[in-house]
Amino acid sequence: MKKNNLESIQMFRGIAALMVVVFHFREVLPLSYDTFIGHFIIRGYSGVDMFFVISGFIAYYTVENSVYTGTRQGIYYFFKRIAKIIPLYFIFTLLSSGHTLDSFYQTLKSLMFIPLGLGREGPMYGGARVSQGWTLNYEMYFYLVVTLSFFFGKFKWWFTSITIVSFVVIPPCVIGMPKNYAFEGFNFDNQYLSMITNPINIEFLIGILVGFAHSRMNDKANKAWYVLIILSTIGYIANLYSPFNFSFRATAWAIPAALIIVSFLKL
Repeated sequence: MKKNNLESIQMFRGIAALMVVVFHFREVLPLSYDTFIGHFIIRGYSGVDMFFVISGFIAYYTVENSVYTGTRQGIYYFFKRIAKIIPLYFIFTLLSSGHTLDSFYQTLKSLMFIPLGLGREGPMYGGARVSQGWTLNYEMYFYLVVTLSFFFGKFKWWFTSITIVSFVVIPPCVIGMPKNYAFEGFNFDNQYLSMITNPINIEFLIGILVGFAHSRMNDKANKAWYVLIILSTIGYIANLYSPFNFSFRATAWAIPAALIIVSFLKL
C-alpha cells in the first residue's frame, strides 16, 4: 500500500468532530429542529458513525503499513492506539470521579472501558463518567479484536471480520430481534455483552473495506472519479437532511460516510 499524509482523513475527522459538537449544543442553539439548519443539527450525532468508519480505515492502513511483522506488529499496534487515548481520557475520567461509592465504581468501569449500564439503551448503555466516553468503549473493543487477530497471520482481517460479525449476527438469530434493535441493539444484564452485540460495530468493518479499497487505488483519477466525488458530496449532505435508509445506523450513516471518504481518498 502506498503511504501518504491522507489529508482527506484528517479533514473528515474534523468534520465528524464538528458535527458531534454542534449536536451536543443543540439544546442551547436558537434553532428549531423543523428548520432547514435544524435538520442538520439534530443529525450531528452521525459524526460518531463517520468516526467509526475512519477508525476501521486507520486500523487497516496502520497495520498494512507497519514496519513490524507478526506478534510484534500486534503489540506495536495496540500500544500505539492506547497511547493516543488513555493518558488524556484517564485524566478527565479521574477528575470526574465524584465522591460517592457508586461514582468510584462507575469510574473504575469507565477506566476499564465497560459501559456504566445505568438503565440506558444502546448504543451508549449508560455511557461513561465522561459522557462521550461511550464511543471509546467501542473503540477499545475494536482495538482488542484487531490485536488478537495478529495470532492468525495473513488471516487477521478474516478473524477480525468474523469475530465482530458473529457477535452481532448470532444473538438475533438465536433469541430474536428486540424492538428498535437496529439502532439500540440488545439490553442484556451484562452491558459489555450488549455493547459487543450492538450492530453499530459493523461500521468498523465498513471502514476496513474502505482501507482495502484505498490500498488498491492507483494515482490516476479519471472523469468517473470526479463525478463520484461530486455525487458523494451532494449525496452525503442530502442524507444528513433526510436519510435515504433509516433502518439502522450502518445504512443511514456509515455507508454514506464510507462512499464520500473513498471518493476523497482518490484525491
